[in-house]
Amino acid sequence: MFSFITVKTEKLVPGGYALGFYEEHPVFLWNALPGEVVETAIDYKRKGCWYGTARRIIQKSPYRIAPCENHFLSCSPWQIIDYDQEIIEKKSVLKEITNGIIPESVTDPEIITGNPLGYRNKLEISFTDGPEALATMAFHVRHGAGYLPITKCLLANEPINTVLQQFQESLWKARIVSEQLKTLVIRSTRAENVTASLYVTHEDFPLPTDVVLNNRLTGYRVIYSDPKYSDTVESKILAEYGSPDLCETVLDKQFLFSDQCFFQINVPLFEIALRDIQTHIDTEHEMYDVFSGVGTIGLSVQAHKVTLIEQDPWGSGYARKNLSLHQNALSKIVEADATKYDAYRKNAIIVCDPPRSGLTPKMIQTMIKANPVRIIYLSCNPITQMRDIKLFSEGYIPVSLKAYNFFPRTPHLETLIVLDRIPA
Repeated sequence: MFSFITVKTEKLVPGGYALGFYEEHPVFLWNALPGEVVETAIDYKRKGCWYGTARRIIQKSPYRIAPCENHFLSCSPWQIIDYDQEIIEKKSVLKEITNGIIPESVTDPEIITGNPLGYRNKLEISFTDGPEALATMAFHVRHGAGYLPITKCLLANEPINTVLQQFQESLWKARIVSEQLKTLVIRSTRAENVTASLYVTHEDFPLPTDVVLNNRLTGYRVIYSDPKYSDTVESKILAEYGSPDLCETVLDKQFLFSDQCFFQINVPLFEIALRDIQTHIDTEHEMYDVFSGVGTIGLSVQAHKVTLIEQDPWGSGYARKNLSLHQNALSKIVEADATKYDAYRKNAIIVCDPPRSGLTPKMIQTMIKANPVRIIYLSCNPITQMRDIKLFSEGYIPVSLKAYNFFPRTPHLETLIVLDRIPA
């Protein structure tokens, strides 16, 4: 930790920080807005840049508001900015990211928005020592090694917060300490059904006796996760109550999934993005849904022939269930690493929704070689998406860019880009 310094910030930048300068050093700060003068400690330095969190606001922005939660920096660091101004700032950041890559003539100037709170259908929670040294639910401290205790998270919907409190009371009653636990994952649907997975670090963990299944909590599992791994891995299922399955309706179609597999966290805005994707899909061309997860994109927007490509066993397993549920005999699931898949048929439509890291150069070259008529790229990270779009430029041209505020009160943004094949 370094001495406190005073910095005047200039703007918000990709990644969500406020940028200022101290002497010749760029300073990237959380808990700061453009035009503010703040006092900050520097948490760390990297490649000539300094990073920190504003500790005191000396001159505040007119757009600063009080955050809704004490732990806001851990889950939603833009709670400090007026919501309308958040959208303006995201437009500015997106313009900076896409400048010189996506023509303004094909860019929708508006960001599609929804509810700023209560939109998340998933929480992943850690633990720390709480009252009487008992395990208390917590989030990681941003830029730090510690944890902040929580009682709820306003980004999540009410059913998730209710189940969170039910588990917390059960753990306290059983006198569980944080060393016995790793993670609690809670997932819900718009019908307010909830499932959960509690990951523990001891195989002889005392199983909960008063976490009761009801018309809201329809299933939960207790899973031993070997503590020698820092990640939350499933080593052994110790107990399973009810069903792990959840069912969500998306574009009037039902999709099965669980808290173990990827599913979009903001379903109302996801449906808007899917309708936009539908306008670029036809039944004439075969479609590939790359990184398909449980098949939500491919099976909701395409009534014809679609190939779902997914490596994760949970995702591909539920994709298979959803194929059966929809009775789509012309479509199929390929359980394969999407980064290595090379069996695309010519003149298809490829839809991809990769992780934040984006596509690989080899994937892009494989797709270009397959000569699809159209590539539809949905991303939760416009920075890596723009990097990839530049690599597609040898054969494809952007014809549409839309942005969706899937993640209100955070710096993150979902973007949809449509690329059409350049005529020979």
